[in-house]
Amino acid sequence: MRQTALAFLACALFGLPALADPITLHARVGSFSVTGTLLSFDGDYYRLASEDGVVSLRAAAVQCVGGACPAPGETTGFTIAAADSLVDVLVPALVRAFAAQNALSVDRPSDQDGAVFLLTGNGADTRRFSIKMRRMSTSEAFAELAAQTSDLAITDRSISEAEWTILKDAGLGDMTAPGRERLLALDGLSIVVSPRRETEDVSLGALAETLSTVTPSWHLLQDGATEPLSLTMRALAEDLPRLNLLLGQVSASVEYRVNGAGVAQAVRADPMRLGVLAASEAGASRALALREGCGLRHAPDTTQLATGRYPWMLPIKAYRPDVRASRDLEAFEAFLTSDAAAGVIRRAGFSRPIAQSVASDLAERALVALRLADASRLSELQTLVSVLSDAEQVGVSVPARSDLGPMRGLRRLALRELADGIASGALPADRLLLLASGPSPEEAASYAQALIAELNDAVPRLSAEQITVLPNGALLPVSCPNAPWADWMTARVDVWLLPATGSPEREN
Repeated sequence: MRQTALAFLACALFGLPALADPITLHARVGSFSVTGTLLSFDGDYYRLASEDGVVSLRAAAVQCVGGACPAPGETTGFTIAAADSLVDVLVPALVRAFAAQNALSVDRPSDQDGAVFLLTGNGADTRRFSIKMRRMSTSEAFAELAAQTSDLAITDRSISEAEWTILKDAGLGDMTAPGRERLLALDGLSIVVSPRRETEDVSLGALAETLSTVTPSWHLLQDGATEPLSLTMRALAEDLPRLNLLLGQVSASVEYRVNGAGVAQAVRADPMRLGVLAASEAGASRALALREGCGLRHAPDTTQLATGRYPWMLPIKAYRPDVRASRDLEAFEAFLTSDAAAGVIRRAGFSRPIAQSVASDLAERALVALRLADASRLSELQTLVSVLSDAEQVGVSVPARSDLGPMRGLRRLALRELADGIASGALPADRLLLLASGPSPEEAASYAQALIAELNDAVPRLSAEQITVLPNGALLPVSCPNAPWADWMTARVDVWLLPATGSPEREN
């Protein structure tokens, strides 16, 4: 057994594609047998590279003979292809929490740069398997899934149409179907500067113009500043294509750092630098709010990320192809949807919908609304703001549709958090205020009613009459009307809590 354990350890540590010693699988009934190199064993099936190709045999039907045969409780584990920004903190934290929940010990061999986690049972528990973590770009992670060299991808964006087609054509299923795609967390692409820079936000128009030049300077981004600007990005991220899509062609030269931490450190030390990274990686650098042409500001903070109101969202998602998964991988996937995983994600600096009060930007939005509103609706706006001024904003916002922009998957996650909050009493139904936004008050009201219908199915004994609905339409804007992200940001239902002493007249 010690020889087997050492063989498994060598396979895990050095990333060998197979255990080199041959094994023979003998049928328990009949005379059939096959010899080859063990590729994987998940507890239920052996995968063997034999002279006749790769074969899979059910463990219960065969007996394994050879030095590389797994001992009782041993499996070969699974491999995660993870986007660069998720490798240093989030994925290791999730693996350790998963191990703790399952009473498993975790070892990370120092000579492997943390790329392998060895999970073992304690006492009479003989479980033993590895989780391999591979750092790469999100594009490379989807390529790994297509090649079936990784079992799970954890990415910082949604799958593209081209990537979806490649995986579908490879027989790996619809990667946007429930169970294939899971939204784990919300992050945001952020513009960061040194704390010594005297600026709190950046105009998107000025940023686009600045970065469209080969030799950019700070004069459009900060009053009185004329010094040259140095653009710094993450080497393995896909930030330049993102900016090209969001701002137009970026012509400024780019200096790269290994990861987000490297960008944050470089920016902090040099006020001439402007950095691009994920909000979760900002560290000691300062993330700037994005200012739209109409005056609305979007900061990559917990409130705007958790409620999906930041235009440059980075959805953190897990993808698994439609192939048979090992017990270990299925257990890990189940953990990813648990409350324990949600806590780990938040502590790691990422956002998720949360059924509790959060900081509100109502005052700032109201000032913009006053500038944009038609004179005939000023009284209506005043009433709306008056009601909300006495209420508390909740960190849950439910998109009207689940298939728009980067918000795919957020509706399901937000609905679950809202339903759990109501069921637990954290969000009393008789204090709930649903602020519905959309192209018109009538359409906004339909979004709220559809949400209430789903809540009725999800929360036993919920009385819809207890819930207050305010069909805002576009009176209190979430985004400037002509912004590229206006469609998916505007169609939504925000959740507020009315004071415990009473509520306004209901408009259900």
